[in-house]
Amino acid sequence: MDPYKEGRWKEQFEKFEKSFELLEKYQDISIDSEIERTGMIHFFEMSMEHAYSTLFDYLDAKGNPVESKRHALKEIKEYPFIQNHRTWMKIYNRRNLAYYLFTEKVARQLTQDIQTTYYPELKYFYQQLSLEK
Repeated sequence: MDPYKEGRWKEQFEKFEKSFELLEKYQDISIDSEIERTGMIHFFEMSMEHAYSTLFDYLDAKGNPVESKRHALKEIKEYPFIQNHRTWMKIYNRRNLAYYLFTEKVARQLTQDIQTTYYPELKYFYQQLSLEK
């Protein structure tokens, strides 16, 4: 493996780790206010962007460069980093929901999905890649 590419994905993972730790810090608290929901959504979006960057660079380091997030998600099925591919595709497909359809109802639903479905997937991703690092 190219040492530069190996270092690159690990650097991206460290960025992911920092954003994931922010998300994890508030995972188990009750999210009641608009500012709390907005913060949770923001931490989640940050974590996902860093997760995608980590995926891109990890796959590139393994000799499997990808051009898009969707392509990365298709390729990563071959590796043991995700539990539920459908959940990752749902996250991908809903990524702009908060930007274009932001309402109180959407924010509440997205926050609930983050806490109950998306966070466990990200935690598994984090744990599995930590073993590689």
